[in-house]
Amino acid sequence: MSGANVFTFLLTRHLEAGRGDRPAYRQSGRTYTYAELERLSARAAGLLHEAGVRRGERVLCLAGDSVEIIALVLGAFRLGAVAVVANQLSPASKLRFLCEDTAAPVVVVSSVSAPALASWAERPASLRSLWFQGEGETGGLPRLEEAMAVMPPRAAVEAVERTHPACWQYTHGADGTELAVVHAHGGLAAAVEPFARAKLHLREDDLVFSIAKLYFGYGFANSLVFPLAAGACALLHPGRSDVLTVMELVRRERPTLFFGVPTFYAGILKVPSAAQRFDVSSVRAFISAGEALSVPLARKFQETFGMLPVNGLGSTEMFHIYIATELDGAPAGSLGTVTPGHEVRLLSAQGQLVAEGEVGELWAKGPHLGVGYAHHPEHTRRVFVDGWVRTGDLLSRDAGGAYTFHGRTDDLLKVAGQKTVVSEVEQCLRSHESVQEAQVQVVVDEDGIRDLLAKVRLREGVPTGNATVRTLRTFMRERLLPHCCPSKIEVLAGSAA
Repeated sequence: MSGANVFTFLLTRHLEAGRGDRPAYRQSGRTYTYAELERLSARAAGLLHEAGVRRGERVLCLAGDSVEIIALVLGAFRLGAVAVVANQLSPASKLRFLCEDTAAPVVVVSSVSAPALASWAERPASLRSLWFQGEGETGGLPRLEEAMAVMPPRAAVEAVERTHPACWQYTHGADGTELAVVHAHGGLAAAVEPFARAKLHLREDDLVFSIAKLYFGYGFANSLVFPLAAGACALLHPGRSDVLTVMELVRRERPTLFFGVPTFYAGILKVPSAAQRFDVSSVRAFISAGEALSVPLARKFQETFGMLPVNGLGSTEMFHIYIATELDGAPAGSLGTVTPGHEVRLLSAQGQLVAEGEVGELWAKGPHLGVGYAHHPEHTRRVFVDGWVRTGDLLSRDAGGAYTFHGRTDDLLKVAGQKTVVSEVEQCLRSHESVQEAQVQVVVDEDGIRDLLAKVRLREGVPTGNATVRTLRTFMRERLLPHCCPSKIEVLAGSAA
């Protein structure tokens, strides 16, 4: 008996119902069936078990989206281990933090993340096995897919309780602290009904495509939990999600549900003659989350492609979306209504419920609320309160029960759908020997897309030309995630040359 193990919900029941020959994933022109995925996950479980991974231990994935990574996550579920998928583009210091914070005995790297780990003079004490996944030179590391291919399958599925940890997902606290939200097996299974089924009517003949990657909680549900729960198929794209590549995949593969973020939708609309150039006739719904979808952008998208994206609000702490518009549309700018099974309330700074139309901080509760933050009891007590989560989002509610986003209560903002701490970016710039002072501002374009502008005053004797700006860009890229790096650096007048 596997108890409440989410693996049974996502895979076993489909095979028991005779659906093993149905497509589960499409990647690089190849189809993987549910039966093939089950076998791959059994080999992954065998590989993890042989490497010494046991119940409750973490498995850290620092590689691009692929069927092998999906199988590894499912293999971890089978063992009762905890899957952690993190951003392979993270700077070396954060990769080290992730390895130490998770204490993962097994880490999977790619050509992007491997060089940082190879540069360490000493590995974290917990790290026992390091595998390489994807294209490129392995640097002598064993390839995950080759190791799985020769590993005897481990068919057993560990029995776990609903509250047993299934995965960690990283986010930022209000003070910029890196926090891992712990999600349980029961929570992952419960996340499917409120949004994927009730709002999107996800069905087994859908082909799901998410440009949000697995390391993003939004993408983890879009590409793994939702399609597998419905017996549907998901399209995986291991590479970066540039507009032209993604839209060519849409034309060729013909997905029916497309999960994006406002920044990406704005990028589509910037391409000349987008409506004529891009074939989206297969897509029955575009979904937008991760950051605010502005009224101008929503209207432009509707005018261009004939439909409004489903607009949703979620959080890492809640795993996925819990306020969303309907498939048949809502007024541009609206977040829609609360999804089934959830409760929300808007509170003033004094903790009182605000009146209709007034702005308050959003508190939410529901069946897929995270367990808390790993290793951070104080943050957990402050944010997870009596079954509710304090989101830090500022919303208002109209007479019809629809919500509108008004900003944040803290220093966090969303850039390209991901949390960014402005003070962290400023601190990074100030730590460079050439910078005397730095200020980072949020700029918003006509589509409501947020970006970062850095203004720096240089120390005496530092050249003010492009070479210095390039040096600062390189410095930030080595220390910050890509979305945290300002798109423009302005050298202030008065910097000494």
